[in-house]
Amino acid sequence: MEIKKRSKSKKENLLCESEKLFESIFEYSSVAIAIIETDAKVSMVNDAFCKMSGYTKQELIGTNWLQKMPLEERERLLGYNRRRLVDPDDAPDKYEFIFYKKDGELRYGLMSVSVIESCKKTITSFTDITDRKNAEEALQERETLLNTLVQTIPDLIWLKDIDGVYLSCNTMFERYFGAKESEIVGKTDYDFVNRELADFFREHDRIAIANGKPTSNEQWVTFVDDGQRHLIEPIKTPMYNSKGKLIGVLGVARDMTKRKLTEDAIKDSQSKLSLALKIAHLGSWEYDVANDLFTFNDSFYSIFRTNVGQVGGYTMSTAEYANRFVHPEELAIVGKEIIKSIETDEPDYVRQFEHRIIYADGEVGYITVRFAIVKDDKGKTIKIFGLDQDITERIQAEIELKQSEAQLRELNATKDKFFSIIAHDLRGPFSGFLGFTEIMANDLASLTMDEIQELSVNMRNSATNLYRLLENLLQWSKMQQGTISYNPELWPLLQVIEESILMEPARNKGISIAYDIPDSIEVCADVNMFQTVIRNLVSNAVKFTPKGGTINVSAKILNDKSVEISVKDTGIGISPEMIGNLFRLDVQTNRLGTEGEPSSGLGLLLCKEFIEKHGGKISVESAVGKGSEFKIIFK
Repeated sequence: MEIKKRSKSKKENLLCESEKLFESIFEYSSVAIAIIETDAKVSMVNDAFCKMSGYTKQELIGTNWLQKMPLEERERLLGYNRRRLVDPDDAPDKYEFIFYKKDGELRYGLMSVSVIESCKKTITSFTDITDRKNAEEALQERETLLNTLVQTIPDLIWLKDIDGVYLSCNTMFERYFGAKESEIVGKTDYDFVNRELADFFREHDRIAIANGKPTSNEQWVTFVDDGQRHLIEPIKTPMYNSKGKLIGVLGVARDMTKRKLTEDAIKDSQSKLSLALKIAHLGSWEYDVANDLFTFNDSFYSIFRTNVGQVGGYTMSTAEYANRFVHPEELAIVGKEIIKSIETDEPDYVRQFEHRIIYADGEVGYITVRFAIVKDDKGKTIKIFGLDQDITERIQAEIELKQSEAQLRELNATKDKFFSIIAHDLRGPFSGFLGFTEIMANDLASLTMDEIQELSVNMRNSATNLYRLLENLLQWSKMQQGTISYNPELWPLLQVIEESILMEPARNKGISIAYDIPDSIEVCADVNMFQTVIRNLVSNAVKFTPKGGTINVSAKILNDKSVEISVKDTGIGISPEMIGNLFRLDVQTNRLGTEGEPSSGLGLLLCKEFIEKHGGKISVESAVGKGSEFKIIFK
C-alpha cells in the first residue's frame, strides 16, 4: 500500500512539473500561440499573441478568433477547421491569412496548426508577415515599372564603354540596327554602319567625354528594320562610377522626324491653323462675356466623363462651371486667366495654360487650356473660344518617372553601401594575413616551431575566411547579373548535405554535428547552389555556437510534398531586431563569432538568392542565448 502511494505521488509530481514546463514554454515563447476550442473560441493565448493582435488576454479568451478576420477569410479558415476535426491530414497545417488588429489595422499572418487528438483542441502559432508581403509587392512593382519604362519609352537608349563597345540598349534602339540587344552588346558602331557614320558617332562620343557633360546634335539616320529615314536628336552623357571614374557614355535619342515635319507644316499654314483652332468644336467651348455664359459640346463633356443628360444642358455660368469641374485650389488661377483675357488690349490675344480639374466621378485630372479672344469694333472683348485637352496620363507618367528615378537612386545607394561593407570586410582578413607574413619575414629565425605552427594556422584561417568571402561575393555578383548556371537535378538529400559540410571548423571548437535525415528523401536542386546554402548555414551555426555545443541538421517532407530542411544550433542566438535585418542589403548585420571568427553577412544574402531561385523560402527562429534554427523549404 505504501509503495502504491509513493508511486501515485511521484506521478502527480511529474504531471505537475510537466504542466509548469508547458505553461512556462507557452507564456514566455516569442512566437504568438493560441489554443482554440472546437467551436473556434480562444481558450488560451500567450503574451506574444496579445502583442501581435493588440488585444489583452481578457479581451481574447472566450471569443471567436475568426471574428478578428475579414468575412472571406473566416469562411476559408472555418472550412479548414471542419476538415481538420474530421481528418487532421485533410487540411493544411500552415497557411497565410489576413486579420485585423484591435486598432482596425489589416495585417498579414502565417499560421501553423496542430490538433490535440485527445481533446480535439487546436494549438496555433502565428507570425506577422505584413512587412515581408509589402516588401515583396513593392519590389515586384519597382522591377516591373523600371523594366517597362526602359523597354517601352519611344526614345532610343544605349550605353557604351569608353572604347565604344556597346553594353546595353533598349527595344527602340534594336530597330535602328535591325538586331537584338544580345547581338549588339559587345560590338561597336563599325559592325553595323559604314565607316564614315561610325567615325561621326565615335567623334561625338569623344566630345561628350571631353566636355564632361551632356552634348547633343541632330542627324538623319536610316532604321534598318523598316528602311525609313528619321531625324534624331542624340544626347550623349559621360557616365561615371561611384568613385568618379569614367566608365562609358549613355546615349538617349529622340525621333524628331514628326516634329520637324510638323514645324514645316505649321510655318506653311500658320494663319489657317490659327483660325481652325478658334472655330474647332472638338472638346471646345466658348464664353459669352456680356451674359457670363459658357457653351459646351458633347466632346467637351466626354473629357470630364459626363454627358449633357447628366449635366442638364450645354450652357452654364462661370460659377457653376467652376463648382462642377475646376479643382478648388485652381479657382484663383482660372479666374485670373478669364479676367486677363477680358481686360487685355491685345487684339490677337492667345493663351495656353494647364490646371487641375475634377471629373464627374470625383477623381482629379489635368487639362491644357488653349483659347483666343474676339473683340468688337471698340476693342472690347465679347467672346472667348477655347479648346481643352486632357493631359492626365502625361502628368501621371511624369510623376511616375520621377518616382522611379528616386527608387533607382535608392537602389544604387543600397548597392554602394553594400559594396562598402564588403570592402571593409575584405580589409580585415588581408590585414591579418599581411601581419602574419611580416612577422615571419622579419622574425622567422627567432621563432620556435610552436610559434611558426601557430602563425601558419592563423594564416590558413585568414586565407580560408578571405577565400569564402570572395567566393560568396563572386557567386552573388553572378546571381545579380544572371550569369550563374542553374541546372536542377534530383539528388539524395543526405549525401548532398554530408558532402557540403566542412567538419574541421566544428572539430576545432568541439562542436558535434548530428543528422536526422531519412535516406529516402530526395531534392530537386542545382547541386552547387544547394551545397553553398547548406555550407553557409552550417558555417554560421559553427561560428556562433560556443565550444562544446551541438548542431542538428534535419529534414522532413511536408504535407504539400515540399522538403523542409532545418539547421538548428545551441549558439548565442539572434535578437529580434537583427532577425528583421538579416536579409537586407542596406543594413549591416555582421558580427564576430564566439571565437572571434569574422562574418560579413553576405552568406545569408546568398542563401536567400539561391533558395528563391529554386522557388523556395528561408526563415529563422531564434532568441538570444537560446540558439537559432534556420529553415529552408524546397518545392
